[in-house]
Amino acid sequence: MTVAPYGQQPFMIRNSTISGSRIGNILVNGTGFQLTQSTIDSSQVQFKASQRNVLADYLFSFSHVAVQSGSTIRFLGPLKGKSSYSMSWDQVRTRHSRVDLRTRGKPWRNVMMGNGSVFQRSQVQLNGIARVSSTADSRIVATNVTLRKTRDVSLASTKIFGRSRVSIQDPLDGKSHGLNLTNAILQGGSRITVDPLWNIERAGFVTRTGGRLIRSME
Repeated sequence: MTVAPYGQQPFMIRNSTISGSRIGNILVNGTGFQLTQSTIDSSQVQFKASQRNVLADYLFSFSHVAVQSGSTIRFLGPLKGKSSYSMSWDQVRTRHSRVDLRTRGKPWRNVMMGNGSVFQRSQVQLNGIARVSSTADSRIVATNVTLRKTRDVSLASTKIFGRSRVSIQDPLDGKSHGLNLTNAILQGGSRITVDPLWNIERAGFVTRTGGRLIRSME
């Protein structure tokens, strides 16, 4: 299945429900893909960057979307080329589901998980991304989050609780980069495990009721 908008406009799906389905290798072209006010329920959906996409910037935008009931949503970035891929989550809620975003060769430029997004009892894996940011009012609840091959990570003002596990592993280029935990709250037996290469900004960072920030390999 190929998603290719007419002209320069992003392809949009609005007010839809995907239920009990398996949809594989949705090839995406053009300027972007928008899913808004929709539900993915008990389904498996995979998006794949098309090598025919020659535009400079491509944005996946998910707004007011629920991913629930054992669903899996996977995004495969480009192998190469001039295109730059980013992901934006706005009030996305996952529950008992899995989100998997990875590179196939060329790193994603930016992944923004914020503005009231909630990841609950889910698995989130991000691999091969230049920048990951979670904005204020986002929550990670009883969820495992794994970030590998990233360069800059911000969990500023994010609430992490319910025995969540956040693992931030080897940087994208093997060099030292920044992890921003400014005003973040880590509580309820949750843990953030960080590779020693990361420089951590902790202004206003709070741990409560068993929350722990751990340097791995130390």
